[in-house]
Amino acid sequence: MGTATVVIIVLLIAISAFLLFHYFNQSELIKNLKKMIETLETYALVDPLTGLNNRRNLKINTSNIMREAVRKNVISFIFFDIDHFKKFNDNFGHHVGDECLKMVAIALSKLLRRSSDLFIRWGGEEFVVILPAAEADLAQKLAEKMRAEVEALENLPEGVTISLGILTVTGLTHEAMMKLNAEDIKKIIDTMINKADKLMYEAKNGGRNQAVSDEVSFEGILVDAKILIETLV
Repeated sequence: MGTATVVIIVLLIAISAFLLFHYFNQSELIKNLKKMIETLETYALVDPLTGLNNRRNLKINTSNIMREAVRKNVISFIFFDIDHFKKFNDNFGHHVGDECLKMVAIALSKLLRRSSDLFIRWGGEEFVVILPAAEADLAQKLAEKMRAEVEALENLPEGVTISLGILTVTGLTHEAMMKLNAEDIKKIIDTMINKADKLMYEAKNGGRNQAVSDEVSFEGILVDAKILIETLV
């Protein structure tokens, strides 16, 4: 075998090794980039302080939520916030306030057993629990457990309580949902959450550390959301 042939073989081996190294490195780089993108997408749906879902998570799950609700023709919402939280922050500092928010989130997350339930930090000290296919009795019992759990929290400089608004909407049907578009569904969910929010303020006005509940029909929600009922006939 001549010297030139040996040199060519060595060069071919070197080039092959280089290409293989480059290929596998590129493949590893692509894998790492995919992992980074997946991680960023996850963080985009999660509240960084509490680890709960955020509002964006709700936006991309509206269809799934309503699809699950139609299974039993009912959906419930629990809207709550921490009573006198601004005063708590002013007295003990934002760091302690943040710890309080995390403790509430962790404690109440343990009470949600169904995979379809969605626990969202709505903003500040406000939270929403969405319970597809949950009737009024189930939602009210859960809300009372939540209230008692927060009242019993320890390792805080002083006790905290929550006020809750519980809304149950009945009469959801598959036929009606099929005639609604994505914008309609968003308006409907916003309307239901706003109603639960108002019920929470009734609980606050009634003395705090309690829940106020209401049950309404899906047709009533459509009227409030300004979606024509005639389009569903």
